[in-house]
Amino acid sequence: MTPLRGLATALPLALITSACGPDNGQPASDDSSSSAADPESTGPQSTGPQSTESSGAPESSGSESSGAPSDSSSESSDSGGIEVGLECEPETTVLVVETDGEQVGSQHTPSSTMVDVFGLLNTFGERGGLFMRAAIGDIYPTTPVFAAGYLRMPEDAPARASEWMCFDDASQYLTDGEGTVGASLHGLVSLGFCPGTPVEGSAVFCSDASCGTPGMSAWIGDASFDAPLGNFKTWGPQGAPGGFVGSADFGEGAGDKSPGTGGLLEFRATEFDPEGRGMLESAVDDGWFIAPIGTPDAGAIYCIGEGSRMLYDAGDGFAEVHSVEMRGLSRLGSCDEVEGDGFGAFCMNQH
Repeated sequence: MTPLRGLATALPLALITSACGPDNGQPASDDSSSSAADPESTGPQSTGPQSTESSGAPESSGSESSGAPSDSSSESSDSGGIEVGLECEPETTVLVVETDGEQVGSQHTPSSTMVDVFGLLNTFGERGGLFMRAAIGDIYPTTPVFAAGYLRMPEDAPARASEWMCFDDASQYLTDGEGTVGASLHGLVSLGFCPGTPVEGSAVFCSDASCGTPGMSAWIGDASFDAPLGNFKTWGPQGAPGGFVGSADFGEGAGDKSPGTGGLLEFRATEFDPEGRGMLESAVDDGWFIAPIGTPDAGAIYCIGEGSRMLYDAGDGFAEVHSVEMRGLSRLGSCDEVEGDGFGAFCMNQH
């Protein structure tokens, strides 16, 4: 195994080859080549000026590629660390991580790139995400952006699926200015898997005024908070990879879409009926939220548990989600509580 840790220059092609296969960037293991279909929006979605979502339209690259970041295509910065590679196959996401001597490489389908009140979000595969606390307005910067954040391993990863990881503010993000993005992740460390430590309390997400002020409210003892809604989107339906899934950002910066300070929510409804009519209810089997900056437990990840439900209106395959009641909560932890020296490399080509 070629280690990621300790590299001082661009991520070598040999490492990606060992993780993702020698010929065409496909994972070497048969069970690591699965990928999710592109999400299809099925509900209301905010289109604020800084919540642009990439189209992911196919575009010919006109060149052979390893399907991963490589020396010849990486952009340098003044950090002295691993450079950000921007060469990966069209319509492909390549991720390599190493913590505690364990290295995992995988390939996935890109989903979206956007900026919201939380910061910079890149989603890929089955509910995988690279979430950076970057206060930027441009989703495709051509100079390095340094920020700390979270990595959620996708459910279709060959190993460590659904694991949460943290990375520090020496990590950097860079793009080609169009649809290819890359990141080098420093100080990578595992935060673990949901569920976490059980806590007393509950939370409610409202997408409209039918259940109160749109936003997120949590009643978790000293960690309680209220935060206004930023953007909300859904994709599915039930039976599609990941099921019927909703995600939202929220926080005090939501009104002017100021990025870098908000919280995030994602949930999966398991009993969504695309053929139903009227007000309906679905169980929510799993999900999570990150408390926004400025709240008592800022940055902590909470897992959604048993007894949670989604209320929605349905008709002709259309679903309008009104609220999600979250119970069975557990606290996974905060990035402030862990530290490590792992590394990661990320490349997502949406052309």
